[in-house]
Amino acid sequence: MSKKKKRNKAGNQPAGPTQPLASEGGSLDEETQAARRAQQKAEWAAQKKKDDRRPIPASTFAWIGGLAGIAVLTVAGVFLLVSGGSDSDGPAAPTATPDPRVAGLPIAKTVDVEADDDGQEVNPLFSPTSVTGNAGEVIEIRMINVGSVAHNLRVSGIDKEYDTRDDFLTDPGSIKGGEEGSVLVKIDEPGTYPFRCDFHPVQQIGNLVLN
Repeated sequence: MSKKKKRNKAGNQPAGPTQPLASEGGSLDEETQAARRAQQKAEWAAQKKKDDRRPIPASTFAWIGGLAGIAVLTVAGVFLLVSGGSDSDGPAAPTATPDPRVAGLPIAKTVDVEADDDGQEVNPLFSPTSVTGNAGEVIEIRMINVGSVAHNLRVSGIDKEYDTRDDFLTDPGSIKGGEEGSVLVKIDEPGTYPFRCDFHPVQQIGNLVLN
């Protein structure tokens, strides 16, 4: 077959289904690329929408809850530190400091003394009005208020004067009717030491006699 006939035969054959014409090849490639880009954009948009709808992991909530719990405990600790505790009964009542002159020493003698007043501060008195003991020993005077108003009992110290630092005073310092209090006395020097009620210092008096 001649070369001319071969060319005519090749030129008369139809193009295959997957082979674009040379004149249309560039146009089809651009359209395909544009379609692919559009498809990718649609896929990315769908994926992002799906991610936005995805529920928050439980571990995230646990982490947030842990931080909240720490904050609450911190605030509670500061409150307790500032307020001094959560004791519903309030601060503890102060306790009396033991008199160092008698603290830890045994009581050698206990004497009861009644405080009376025959009514509303009429004729206040002690009964008995004299208490005896030995110098250098601890003597407990238990004052029982059988009257209707408050009384106490103050023993003068070694200086035999009232309202000085060596006095001995009943605890409590004010004893209501029907109640009682006591005072521990220790004076090393023999002698007579006066005692009185601070509320009735002229009428309600007595003596502590130490041998």
